[in-house]
Amino acid sequence: MDPSAPIETKGGYRQNGKPLDRDSMLARLREEPASEEDIAAAQSLGVLGQVLGAVGGALLGWPIGEKLGGAEKPHWGLAIAGGATIAVALPLAFWSDGKVSQAVDSHNRRFQQPSAGPVFVHARVADCIPCLPSFEAR
Repeated sequence: MDPSAPIETKGGYRQNGKPLDRDSMLARLREEPASEEDIAAAQSLGVLGQVLGAVGGALLGWPIGEKLGGAEKPHWGLAIAGGATIAVALPLAFWSDGKVSQAVDSHNRRFQQPSAGPVFVHARVADCIPCLPSFEAR
């Protein structure tokens, strides 16, 4: 990733039309003060989501394996707990991706042209309200 260029977000993360390696992109964005906090949160949420997803998959798979192995009474309570754990892991993964998007937006803000800001608004208001002098008159 080139830190001196914006990141394209259409169809994945790209620079100059080439896809970016996610790990190297996250490492570079973590070096930027505006993105550092979002990347740290994204990585923490991602790890937590992966751990919960793995635990949930194991809990769900255990009774299924028992049933396929011919057990008369599989532990379906484990499957319910596994499904609930996976249901918690999925929003964490989406939240993590959202934090990465926020970090990319922070990175890309550096490359946007400054807007006219309040001066433009004041000039337009002054044109609409006759008692206010226009900005140029000051």
